[in-house]
Amino acid sequence: MQSGFRKIARADPRRGYTLFEILLVMAILVAVGAIAAPIFQKSFEVERLRKGGDTLRTAWAKARVQAMSTGQTHVFQFEYASNQFVVGPWETGAEQTEAAATGTVGQRTGQLPTGIVFYAAEKLADARASAVDEGGAEAAPQIFFYPDGTTSTAQVMLANKHDRFVKVFLRGLTGVPRVGDLVSAEELVE
Repeated sequence: MQSGFRKIARADPRRGYTLFEILLVMAILVAVGAIAAPIFQKSFEVERLRKGGDTLRTAWAKARVQAMSTGQTHVFQFEYASNQFVVGPWETGAEQTEAAATGTVGQRTGQLPTGIVFYAAEKLADARASAVDEGGAEAAPQIFFYPDGTTSTAQVMLANKHDRFVKVFLRGLTGVPRVGDLVSAEELVE
């Protein structure tokens, strides 16, 4: 039994979006992106600063291992406001001249991530280091790694352009490096 009524399929009057609706959604997405972009950028900068601390910690650990395996004192050197550093065997004046002449300097260069620089450093006085340390008051301290596994006791502060800092500590007796917490300029003053 068929009834005389047939279902008529109606065409949906809205098959797409109007130009106004598309522009409105795009404007909302741009506004949300503009608000979120600085937050994401700052978190990337913070992560880069953490990576800088890990890079320094790794360079120190490698220098310590090199000193112990070669039986020769190694030194870590850097300049303030730079992201470059050099690690290599410590050589006296005569040894430096001989190594330069033979091309066997043995130094490794490294660098911190882009935008991260050496900001400050402090090294405790050490009788062995004072005999060889030639840095002046303005120069960054040289950090020594000795064949017996001990090192200079030091802390180096890294900074990024947003005035965020991280300290990397080196314990002289054990030679173990440790990366501290991130701090802001305000927390640093306190």
